[in-house]
Amino acid sequence: MNISPIQLLDSTFLKIDVEHSDSVEFASNTPHNPTKWDQVSIGAYKNFSNAAEFWKNSKPPVEGMENRTFAIQLGIKSDTIDGVEWSPYSFEIAVGVIVSVTNPIDDETKLKKMAFQYGLQFAFGAIRELMSSLTSRMQWGQMLLPAMSFMDENPDELEDTTGE
Repeated sequence: MNISPIQLLDSTFLKIDVEHSDSVEFASNTPHNPTKWDQVSIGAYKNFSNAAEFWKNSKPPVEGMENRTFAIQLGIKSDTIDGVEWSPYSFEIAVGVIVSVTNPIDDETKLKKMAFQYGLQFAFGAIRELMSSLTSRMQWGQMLLPAMSFMDENPDELEDTTGE
């Protein structure tokens, strides 16, 4: 086991909205962990930016780390499939994380891509855990979101949402 080259410095939930479905088809005491993976529909929105300002009031533990610190946002929401609910809950949850690459990487594209991919994974893990915890106390019981991979994500492919 080794220390990860990407460290999670902060995470904050930006939006939490989870509501139970009125459909009685979900009425059971068993966990609602989707088993028909081809019927799961989750919408996502993502954001990525430099976060050197994270270090404005403190010194980073590694020199130059402020230039390798990034803010990533991930929001997910349930979608219907052809108007049919696949989940006992409708939800929209967003989280922002701050991550830092601990070691210098000369290739800036590789640096940003690695920070983005790991950051999305950290963010989704927080969302997945929150969803599991919240729904365990709700009407239709616990729902565990499926594991997701973000290893093909690239911050250079995000749409510009800055309005510039």
